[in-house]
Amino acid sequence: MFHRRSTFAGLMFGLLAGAAWGLAFLIPNMLSSFSSLEITLGRYSMYGLYSLFLFFLCRQNP
Repeated sequence: MFHRRSTFAGLMFGLLAGAAWGLAFLIPNMLSSFSSLEITLGRYSMYGLYSLFLFFLCRQNP
């Protein structure tokens, strides 16, 4: 049972990592009206918010 759950979690994390990597190339094309500085600030702000979310999630469940 544990093996299937960890395999599913690994697959989901891999899909999320691939989607995040792909969005790094897709977003600048979709938001061409914004400057590269604005896109960069938005990207790293989202990375920071995601990191805070993971921090608080892992802090509650050691």
